[in-house]
Amino acid sequence: MRRRTTDAAAVLLSVLLSGLLAGCTGGSSGPEPQPTLLLPSSSPYSCQAHQEQPPGSDYAGGAEADTARVLTLLRYWKENGDKPFCDGEPATEADTAWADLVQRLLDNEPAPTTSPAPATTT
Repeated sequence: MRRRTTDAAAVLLSVLLSGLLAGCTGGSSGPEPQPTLLLPSSSPYSCQAHQEQPPGSDYAGGAEADTARVLTLLRYWKENGDKPFCDGEPATEADTAWADLVQRLLDNEPAPTTSPAPATTT
């Protein structure tokens, strides 16, 4: 059990550090930064942190997804998705977007596409 906890902590630390490092690269020549899953300040978590932004393509599944981030999200949600928010307030629109994403991933639905619908002829 201790090995499992250590592995989970290592993955979480790796994801958090990569997010911090991505924010420190400076310059604006790269792609826009992706929203990152916000976690409560202490572990083990007794509550959920509100999310400030809806999830980005890093978490959405499909070709643009970051597998480590998707797995971290699913692990966090499995362990904490039924816990109340730390401030006792209801879910925000961003929180609901993350919950909807988790449900879509668990249902193995494809990521939504942004390509236009094919033209129809009459």
